Amino acid sequence: MPKLLKLLKLLKQLSRQQPSRLLFATAILSLLILLSNCGSINSSCELRNRSLNDYYQSSGAAEYFLPPLPAWANFNSSANCKRTHITRYLNIPNLRTSFNFSYIAAHQFQYLYNQLWFETQKKLNITENSNSSSHNFISALTAVNLAANSTREEERLFYNVKDNITANNLPFRPPTYSRVNLIWIDPIVNELRKNSTKNKGILERLMKLINSDDSEQGHPVFISLCLFSEEIDKFITDNKLDSADVRIIPQEMFSIFSEKQEVLSGLQLNFDMLFQKSQQLFLYIPNTPNKPKSYYDPQQRTDNH
Repeated sequence: MPKLLKLLKLLKQLSRQQPSRLLFATAILSLLILLSNCGSINSSCELRNRSLNDYYQSSGAAEYFLPPLPAWANFNSSANCKRTHITRYLNIPNLRTSFNFSYIAAHQFQYLYNQLWFETQKKLNITENSNSSSHNFISALTAVNLAANSTREEERLFYNVKDNITANNLPFRPPTYSRVNLIWIDPIVNELRKNSTKNKGILERLMKLINSDDSEQGHPVFISLCLFSEEIDKFITDNKLDSADVRIIPQEMFSIFSEKQEVLSGLQLNFDMLFQKSQQLFLYIPNTPNKPKSYYDPQQRTDNH
């Protein structure tokens, strides 16, 4: 500080005697003040490497996402299950308004986005494969933090999905059969997990349903309120159901928005808008006290098995 006072006196003398040197002296003084500040205990002038993300300007994709679902709320009461992954639910009305997507195209968007997002997590070893609630809670927070800290990657993925949906590259291809047999598999999966001694009988009943005369007239579609697409694919492969060419509607295709863009009380999907009006839809629900409200529609026929 005394040195600065001496410099100030020197500047006064220069201004009287040699004004031409005043500008140079002022620049030297400014530099000394800056260096003195950087030498303080709270050094805010430290030179640090900057992440590329610090310079990235968001293109606004965040407005199309709903807040992440907390891990403790990531369950379904009808299916009596706790989901093993965190779904990135989209703001369907915003998506439809901005890109002129139909109700089904927007849900297909959410389905495909979650497929690719999960694959990205797998590559980074941030999957949630444990059934431990504490592990799931930690993994969920990690996944959410990943999404928050990688804005550029998330937006790149978002617009990649947009291009695919616009080009009609859809993750779910509705069968063209005149009859479609929708099979709710969550109660079946729960029974298989609980009763290892009865697994063979449960699978035999499922195969009988798929291969029955009624099913031969239509096409089987597995539906789940709990399982992600890759989990349903694994279920089909593990139980040797590949030959049936089963299509799947996983839980990441459901949303809280109706076709009129109204907010619903839970996750739902209007099947009448997913399939052609000329197709007959038969919904097979195993005998269970918790009937799923997510599927109900007065135009659908429900068969209990």
